[in-house]
Amino acid sequence: NRMPTYERLFKSAVVLEKDPEQVAELPARQIRKVASFPLNSLDVSEDGKRLAWCGFMEEHIEVVDIASLERVATCRYGGVTDLAFDPKGGRLALIGADPLVWDFANGIIGQLEDTEPGVYKTAAFTKDSSTVLSAGHRDRLVAWNAQSRRIDWRQQESGDVLSIDVSYDGQLVAVCCGSEGVRVRDVESGDAVGSFAGVRSADQTPALPGEVKVPIDVCFSPTENLCAVLVHNREATGALQCTVELWTYVSRDGDFVANHVGHLASPRKGTMNAITFSPDGGLIAMCGCFGRVLLFDVEGLELVAMCQHPDVDPLDVLDLYETFCADFGQGGAVLATGHLDGSIVVW
Repeated sequence: NRMPTYERLFKSAVVLEKDPEQVAELPARQIRKVASFPLNSLDVSEDGKRLAWCGFMEEHIEVVDIASLERVATCRYGGVTDLAFDPKGGRLALIGADPLVWDFANGIIGQLEDTEPGVYKTAAFTKDSSTVLSAGHRDRLVAWNAQSRRIDWRQQESGDVLSIDVSYDGQLVAVCCGSEGVRVRDVESGDAVGSFAGVRSADQTPALPGEVKVPIDVCFSPTENLCAVLVHNREATGALQCTVELWTYVSRDGDFVANHVGHLASPRKGTMNAITFSPDGGLIAMCGCFGRVLLFDVEGLELVAMCQHPDVDPLDVLDLYETFCADFGQGGAVLATGHLDGSIVVW
């Protein structure tokens, strides 16, 4: 629990306003249309070799080989809103109307205890694979024992939960509650320990009349005490500017201290939907409108590369290939993205 070196680097850092056309564009290695509807979520296994996806209104879940996108396993189960790999491999948490744990290596499905039926929205395993976390239904955060499949604890949140993530040391879970901010809880007990309160705008000024700033996604660095929060900054004119706010934190003996240390900004206005760190924590991928993914160097706060769905027509005003989800694989050598048209692209 030490403050990372980013604290020193961010003190005098500024955002580099660079046009996407001036940065490297990554080539697509593989593309496969896997669904008839938009992809809700995808996740890459801890070893970086397997990818799982779920789609809106799709009646099945797939695990595929990330190198070839060839099918490895299929689960005939629909209504899944999010999924997450067990860090030890072989299992997936499937979250939706009926939360499940799917042992795809052995073809076994186990339903998690669900005393209050409803649709859950988010999924995460703890780092030791002992607990499944989910939230969304009636604004509750729920922790299940992954072996007994019974509820360990349940906590009420103050707003609609949009995303959750577990810290690299497995001790904390960050809960993104939209306009209510980002709360941080202890994984073992579920008790609130702090927050990334008052997620700020890119220029660190309060919102002006008519402006709205809403956290959309949260992601912990896999290597350091660093957390990234994707924020939608809706201007009074109606234009949307998306930023990633970066926070360092220290959590020790029940005390939690967070410091805002910098931000990354999308060079163009438009919706961004999700963020993810590379396995070494050196890059952040921000994905969103027009099939676009922006890659930022975390240390230098610099846009270094971008990807755009190969089928995007620059003259088409319809956003048919919007990127909803992304994750790194093969130790950070590739990036997988899920799109509105039901396709997966590996870069």
